[in-house]
Amino acid sequence: MFQGEPYRPVWLLPLMIIVVIGLYLLAIQRAPHPPVGFAGVLMHTIDGRSVTLATLSEKQPLLLFIWGTGCGACPFTLPAVMALGDKGRNVVILVRQSGDDIHVIRQLQSRNLALPVVNDPDGTLTADWEIGTLPAILILSKGKIVSSTTGWTSEWGIRLRLWWAKKSQ
Repeated sequence: MFQGEPYRPVWLLPLMIIVVIGLYLLAIQRAPHPPVGFAGVLMHTIDGRSVTLATLSEKQPLLLFIWGTGCGACPFTLPAVMALGDKGRNVVILVRQSGDDIHVIRQLQSRNLALPVVNDPDGTLTADWEIGTLPAILILSKGKIVSSTTGWTSEWGIRLRLWWAKKSQ
């Protein structure tokens, strides 16, 4: 570098490209892979309603938030999910391997959560979904997954995924 010439880190762009590709591949590897027909499986919310993900995602995209009480990042993502539910977005929460309904209700009451919740106390409902990382967020449209992510996600990241799902309907 000569005196007076600006410093140009030529290695920065290739490094950024490698990091982005690495993060994309990691997201693909960590993404849940539910079996064929999962959206048609009858599930029961803890308030006694029977629902299917196909029905819930028929008219507008559905945000399915999967979390567990032992998850470290879940409490940081849950407020964003709750905010979207409070703003009228189509949201269902699936609680995985976190105890019986009474225990889950106690956990949720401490967070003032009023969204539909499905409890999967022993993990049988999601056993073959290949969920390795919590929280997991699936965006469904017409019973099909259009987007998914795992780990902490911002409200704007979720909003963007929901917007994209609505645009692609």
